[in-house]
Amino acid sequence: MRFRGTIVRETFPIMLEIVQIGCRFDSRHSFGNHKGSNKQALSATTQTLKNECVFILTPDLFSITIRAASPTLEHGTTCFVKLQAARMFTDYTVQSRCSNQIAFVCDIQHVFQALSSGKESNVVMMRLLKRNEDSLLCFKTCSVDVDIVQSIPIRVISIEIATRICMEPDLPLPEIAMELPPSHLLRSLVDRLKGIDRRIILVANKNGTLRFKIHTEVLKLQTVFVNLKHRDELTSSVDTCIEVEDDRREVSVAVDARMLSKSMLIDDTSVETLLCCISEGPVVALHGVLIDGFGSLTCYVPGKGSEEDT
Repeated sequence: MRFRGTIVRETFPIMLEIVQIGCRFDSRHSFGNHKGSNKQALSATTQTLKNECVFILTPDLFSITIRAASPTLEHGTTCFVKLQAARMFTDYTVQSRCSNQIAFVCDIQHVFQALSSGKESNVVMMRLLKRNEDSLLCFKTCSVDVDIVQSIPIRVISIEIATRICMEPDLPLPEIAMELPPSHLLRSLVDRLKGIDRRIILVANKNGTLRFKIHTEVLKLQTVFVNLKHRDELTSSVDTCIEVEDDRREVSVAVDARMLSKSMLIDDTSVETLLCCISEGPVVALHGVLIDGFGSLTCYVPGKGSEEDT
């Protein structure tokens, strides 16, 4: 099993921000200590630790799965990051007996700390090492004055288990797929609203209107965004004969304000397009297309149907 990749100064900020998002998720779910070919249900083998995430490395993709609060979509937010290896790394190599695929679990906070030491470096080199019986992810940061080498413990797991853990939810085509305003505006709004109530109601239609609502016993508050671009080609309603009345029909979903806030951590400078998709379930998916073909980041936020008056 072999992995090696070099992050240069131009691509380093993207990787650091992705890892930092994982830290802010403050995951309380561990993916378990799987050994050998144990294929029992994940729920029977999980433990309660902090900040763990799953990495899956292939010759083409460098993927990270981050879960907050719970291993199930019904109870927690899930974030899937898929980075194009050829864009993120130079001198990238993945070799294994499992069709050149490698999967491991590690503490995302340790990864962030190791990467942070490379902020002033020209390059950061990553590789897998084996010392005695311990598997390690090694970071070597190289600058003009000093080189720093750090190794963090990892737990290698089988590709079968990793694939099951990291499988994105099988959802129907969304009813709403809308391009969002700059993420810093949304993040500021959601952070203010979560201080008022634990629940935020999203109300959207295909005319490009998106409302963020708070409804408590003593307060009704809403913020409205208009003229947003709706992506009809991504939704379940692709019939060209849809009536105007259907475009005005609103879809609403209530989500946990803290979960929604965690899903809006990506910086504007890293995202080319940010989409909000609302599917049956209901589930809100925030999908970010990273700049310059680096890849994508998708967060799934479980919700509940809202009966609030719109």
